[in-house]
Amino acid sequence: MEQRYQVVYKSVGENIDGKLLLKKEDGPQRKNRTFLYLSAVIANLFVFSVSSLFSWSSPAIEKLTSNSSDINPLGEPITAVQESWIASLLQLGAAIGPLLFGKISDIIGRKKTLLVMAVPNVICLLTICYARSITIFYICRFMNGLVTGMAFAITPVYLSEIAEVHNRGAISNLMTFFMNSGVLFSFLLGPFCSLKLLTFFCALPSILFIILFGMFIPESPKFLVSVHKEDEAKEGLKKLRMTKDVNDEFKAILASIGASKHQKGALEIFKDARSRKALIITIGLMFTCQCSGVNSVISYLDTIFKVSGSTLPLYFLTNAVAVIQVVGNCISVVLIEKLGRRLLILTSAVCVLMTEITLAAYFYLRDVQHYNMDAISWLPAGSTIAFIFAISLGVSPLPFTIVGEIFPQSTKASGAALGCCVLFIFSFAVTFTFRVFMSLYGIAICFSLNTCFVFCGMLFIYFVLPETKGKTDSEIQKLLTK
Repeated sequence: MEQRYQVVYKSVGENIDGKLLLKKEDGPQRKNRTFLYLSAVIANLFVFSVSSLFSWSSPAIEKLTSNSSDINPLGEPITAVQESWIASLLQLGAAIGPLLFGKISDIIGRKKTLLVMAVPNVICLLTICYARSITIFYICRFMNGLVTGMAFAITPVYLSEIAEVHNRGAISNLMTFFMNSGVLFSFLLGPFCSLKLLTFFCALPSILFIILFGMFIPESPKFLVSVHKEDEAKEGLKKLRMTKDVNDEFKAILASIGASKHQKGALEIFKDARSRKALIITIGLMFTCQCSGVNSVISYLDTIFKVSGSTLPLYFLTNAVAVIQVVGNCISVVLIEKLGRRLLILTSAVCVLMTEITLAAYFYLRDVQHYNMDAISWLPAGSTIAFIFAISLGVSPLPFTIVGEIFPQSTKASGAALGCCVLFIFSFAVTFTFRVFMSLYGIAICFSLNTCFVFCGMLFIYFVLPETKGKTDSEIQKLLTK
């Protein structure tokens, strides 16, 4: 049988002018990126753990509102205001965490920062397992939020820095797959576990992360070069690429870091024109993501389905939502390098807009106009599931991918930290007010506001967001100067 071979050119980075460097491979070769993807998976175990805490509140609140002391460790049902605090303190802590600790990753490294943050996450979750006071719940949820913010800020930076140009989108987008899988994790286990056991299971991925990431996964080569640890960076690059032939890529990293090796703080972002534009794009993306109401819908999923009057079992509906979220994100991982960032996120935003208009109209007609909606009582549940699928295609996952790409190397960590701070400020505000607004004004108002926010975000994305698919760091920075 005749064997066919082709001459393969591989991307090894970029030179100081931003031009892509190509290297001809000798003979028939297959790129082995097994360890690169394994590193990305292990790095995301921490993200999986903290993401499970967002949906943790849904089954946890059900247990904490119980009158049974066998189910409720507090001994008495919590109030609606206490529900809001338990659900939203995670977001408040996540908004503050990157501001307090964001610069640490530029000092001790991406890897050590993530490891340091995983330890208090485990401690706080184990504390919740034995808590008997609402105050302890508040403190631990806030502390979990601090480390959640750092996980969401530093993980996309680490993933972007270990990836190659052609697989950067897919590797970065793995983060949101693990985020959504973490959400599904709590939804699946919640109805069958005590609060203590559920919380312990949420801590397990962080424990695995500390062991595996700490022992086997290298630091970001780009960070090591930026702190003049070239030998260590080269060894890490060899490990990630599973080859000793990394000279060309390493030279490209040296050139790109050399162009901006001067470390800059968070305030420097506001002085540099490219960083300012990257920050504006980041804020716009985070606004669209969170003000769509995705976290408030997930946090109060049980409540929303009860209000909708759906006759389907809550367990089925909540898990259907979580599964659809994971499926949508898997599709996003496949499509991101084919369709590009802009088209995928715009398509997602249009679909989100349509589902929220449907939900707002249904609840307005039923609750305000008092129409009999029994014939289409399935619509709220169906539209909520469609909303989650649509948002998981682009509006929810892609901001993290894009934030890891658009900032210059010198302000990447600080920019990602500020972006996550903004993300969780929006998330806290929306999650805290959603339950209150729903009680005071009705659920139709909540979805109507979300619809307006998504429409504004869609316009922002269309007119401001550049396409970064297949572009090197220098090419992306040139786009930001236009």
